[in-house]
Amino acid sequence: MSYGELLEEASKTRQSLSKSSICSYGLKVLDEYIGGILPSELVVIGADSGLGKSELAYIIALENAKNGKNVLLLALEGDLHEIALRHLQRLINEEKINLHLKTSPYRFNLDPQIKVIEEKVIKDMSTKIKDNLRIFKKTQIPTLQNVRDLIMRWKDWADMIIIDHLHYIYLDRDDENREI
Repeated sequence: MSYGELLEEASKTRQSLSKSSICSYGLKVLDEYIGGILPSELVVIGADSGLGKSELAYIIALENAKNGKNVLLLALEGDLHEIALRHLQRLINEEKINLHLKTSPYRFNLDPQIKVIEEKVIKDMSTKIKDNLRIFKKTQIPTLQNVRDLIMRWKDWADMIIIDHLHYIYLDRDDENREI
C-alpha cells in the first residue's frame, strides 16, 4: 500500500469513529492531548516503581465504567483495597469540599462523619458503574493460559481490557518477555 493509500484509509477510519466508541484516560489533560483511546489501540504504561501506574490503570477503568463502557481489569499486582480506599478518599473530599480529609483520619476512622459520607459515595459509585467493571485478581488468574482464557471469555463483552502488571503472570519459560 502506498503512503497516500494509507492516509486515505486512516482518514476513513477516523471518520467512521463516533465519540461513543472512544474510551477515556480519565484525565482531562491526556484525553485532550491524545484524544482518548481508540477501539483497536494498545496502550502500555511504563514508569519507575511507585509512580502511579496502577493508580492510573484504576482511574482509566473507573472512568470508562462510569461512562458506560464495559471494562475488564486484571489486577495482578498490589492491593486493590489500597487503590479503592485512595479513590474513596478522593471522592469523599469531592463530596464534602470543606472536609479536606487527610489519609490518617480516613484510614483510622478518626472522623465520625466519614462513615456516612463514605456510604453515600459507595452507593453513588455503585449506581454509576453498575456491572460495567469486572475485576480479577492474580489469585484468580495465576498463569498466562488463565489470562488468555479469561480474555477470550470476556472479549465480546469488553470495550476495554486492562492488565495491570502483566509481568506478574507466572510463566514456565526461559524467555518470559517473548512469552508475554
